[in-house]
Amino acid sequence: MFRFNAAANQTIFFDGAPEYANANWRLLDLNGQTLFSEFISTNRILEMPYSGEYVLALQNNLPSAEA
Repeated sequence: MFRFNAAANQTIFFDGAPEYANANWRLLDLNGQTLFSEFISTNRILEMPYSGEYVLALQNNLPSAEA
């Protein structure tokens, strides 16, 4: 997880990574509300709704190896 601060109405560009097609990224606001959740291969431009801390969570969707 990555935490960052942004100002209200600030435009943020999230640069997708097509080489990680099996991964998702999700952006949460300080109240835990999801602002987007999609494959990491997708670029995203978002105007931040308010000033404060945001969390960008990354998740690998590959199946786990069985032991």
